[in-house]
Amino acid sequence: MSEANFQTAGSGTPRGRARVEPDASYAEIALPTALRQVFTYAVPEEFRAEIQIGQRVMVRFGAQTLAGYVVGFTAKRPEVARVRSIERIHPPEVLFPPEILDLTRWVADYYIASWGQVLESALPRTVRGGVVRERKRKQLAAAETPVPPSLFPQQQVAVEAIRAALERRAFTPFLLHGTTGSGKTEVYLEAVEAVLLSGGSALYLVPEIALGAQILRRLEARFPGQVGLYHSQAGEGNRRRVWRDAREGRLRFVLGARSAVFCPLVDLRLVIVDEEHEPAFKQDETPRYHGRDTAVVRARRSNAVVVLGSATPSLESLRNAQLGKYTLLSMPERVDSRPPARVTLVDLGEVHRQAQERKVARADQDPDDGPEARARRQEDAWVDRVFSDLLREKILDRLARGEQTILFLNRRGHSTVVQCADCGHTLQCTQCDVVLTFHKGENALKCHYCGAVRKHVDACEICSGHRFFFGGFGTQRVEEALGRNFPGVRVARMDQDATRKKGAHDALIQAMERREIDLLLGTQMVAKGLHFPNVTLVGVLQADREMLMPDFRAQERAFQLLTQVAGRSGRGAMAGEVIFQTLMPDHYAVACAATADFEGFAARELAVRELFRYPPFTRMVHLLLDGPVEENVRRRSDDLRDFLLTRLGEQRGGVRILGPAPMPLSRLKGQYRWVMTLKGRNSDLLRQLATEALEAKPPRGLSGVRIQADVDPVSMI
Repeated sequence: MSEANFQTAGSGTPRGRARVEPDASYAEIALPTALRQVFTYAVPEEFRAEIQIGQRVMVRFGAQTLAGYVVGFTAKRPEVARVRSIERIHPPEVLFPPEILDLTRWVADYYIASWGQVLESALPRTVRGGVVRERKRKQLAAAETPVPPSLFPQQQVAVEAIRAALERRAFTPFLLHGTTGSGKTEVYLEAVEAVLLSGGSALYLVPEIALGAQILRRLEARFPGQVGLYHSQAGEGNRRRVWRDAREGRLRFVLGARSAVFCPLVDLRLVIVDEEHEPAFKQDETPRYHGRDTAVVRARRSNAVVVLGSATPSLESLRNAQLGKYTLLSMPERVDSRPPARVTLVDLGEVHRQAQERKVARADQDPDDGPEARARRQEDAWVDRVFSDLLREKILDRLARGEQTILFLNRRGHSTVVQCADCGHTLQCTQCDVVLTFHKGENALKCHYCGAVRKHVDACEICSGHRFFFGGFGTQRVEEALGRNFPGVRVARMDQDATRKKGAHDALIQAMERREIDLLLGTQMVAKGLHFPNVTLVGVLQADREMLMPDFRAQERAFQLLTQVAGRSGRGAMAGEVIFQTLMPDHYAVACAATADFEGFAARELAVRELFRYPPFTRMVHLLLDGPVEENVRRRSDDLRDFLLTRLGEQRGGVRILGPAPMPLSRLKGQYRWVMTLKGRNSDLLRQLATEALEAKPPRGLSGVRIQADVDPVSMI
């Protein structure tokens, strides 16, 4: 490390310079390490004619060989005893054009990450080497484009506004707020068509892979041979091909998840961010960038139009529209003036009371007190608590009419807690501060955070007892109950376990479209972006779960999720119906979701946020500390707070420090986790303080505690 010259990330980088000048003997290399510097290496004479900014090179760093990226050149020799040389260029082509280098540098600076880490995260693994055989792509012509459906008035207004902005060729951010079923996707497609026919490029971002499959088929039908799919499950070979075709200008339309924001499209004129409110757009590991916000920055730097679309916009985006930073486009009605699904609230408190009365009545009617009879009554009582009479009645009605139903439960697995019936000990993960979830099909206990798996135990590790209580329920247990209580029903489950194999998610969607499934049960995968015209009933088994999370955004997330899942019902010619089963029927998040009252919810929630000085009225940076020894993490947290209080005394910038305190999930993957939050109105000052905290020298004995920054966090957990 001492043999490389440290520089501030990006310093001295000549933007847009294509090749090394004859007198530039040294290259500035961004390496994928946690150090936020670039490093200077000598350029051997044999590489002088071919080395370029944006290439990948192999260098020695300490005792190891690393891949780095050329971000600049200099003729000045570093002031060190020995300057190491670049060992080779691999692959030979330029991977990052100037505009992507510029964007990744902004991400590194804003999110307090190293430039090399951002570049490594942006680049598909297999782009780093090998040759891709080029494929000829059809060029879009007006004759190739199928005739699109007629636009409804609210769609036409939105399309005309976006087209006008595209013609101006200036950065214009839109917030497209359209209720579920209002036809937002058709607005996107009209905008994409205008861009492609004019010779420009378009980028279409979705928050997660699950939303991409159905949209991709629609895009391919509209733009045959023109769509590049870019996400982690598309296959590395495909990602490599899309990256290179986009960089060379052979591909002008890319659909992808978060990392596609870095895809090097030429002449980018339109960026679409669908379901912009989704927290999945925020990466949960370094570099912790937000795909939506990065997309806005990329559009600004490309003089492009960016359209952020959602039925339930984030309060940050809504606030930007209220302040005039974004242009608001509203589509408050479903297409063809189709009425919204009718929502009924079912009080689970009353359902549970009735279930207990039935359990007592069954015991009175059946004198058998054997273990099998008791287990049967227990299971019947559980079913009574999970499925209200109204929900069961409505499911049977849809089955009789040949219509489809979606049931939503945002909890996977069979039983969410396994407890010794003798001593009460709960089986927990040895690496995380969470209970294990029982997965019956695999007869295993799993941690949904670190992925640890334990085969189902036969004896309690505390008292050696052999009786266990399986409490709580997830999608697997509900799936079993549906099979028993609705004989002959064709049930399918859509969650992370059921869609683990490649292509499984798309296969489920196509089976629903062919009406081969009567009832689709799933987690939040079923809540967003899917279009099944034959679904006329949606049942939410527990509408309160999201609101119970220890996070100031919990109410917003609950409202968004309930509104989105309700929007899956009644998207065709038949009227839709929705049932929210809830213990809090009077809570404003549930009540507003039941009436699709976004404005009412937003006004209430924004008032609370302003009162307590939470985003979007302030900015936040989390300082995340973790280590294997809890006492060391605590001591390092206290030391860091003292350091920041001293710096704040000098800055006087209106910054508040919250914490330090253990995180709600206080131990993860064997690491104890603490958090300190910097909160204030001045984003630059917050990031400056966070940077100083990261660079502060730790006290003796505490160097093993890692500190990371999370700028604009979307979760408190």
